[in-house]
Amino acid sequence: MTYLITKNITIESRRTSIRLEPDIWESLTEICHLENTKQSYVFSIVNLGKKEEQSLSSAMRVFVMKYFRTRFEQVNKQVNAQIKLSA
Repeated sequence: MTYLITKNITIESRRTSIRLEPDIWESLTEICHLENTKQSYVFSIVNLGKKEEQSLSSAMRVFVMKYFRTRFEQVNKQVNAQIKLSA
């Protein structure tokens, strides 16, 4: 059974709460560390870009998945380029 963690957040000076899985919270913390930014900034950006009918929780899950998929693709291209250079 998956459990959700509820946290209070601020989006554009407005307080609200969001419920996400622990792995999503951990991933969000890692993204903020890698990008040297704050969670409130990421929440604001995702909130601005999400579809009107989409919940913020759902938008955050999609954002985290897309972020790491893109990051993997970038690293994979670099590795493949290095392999070609050394061949």
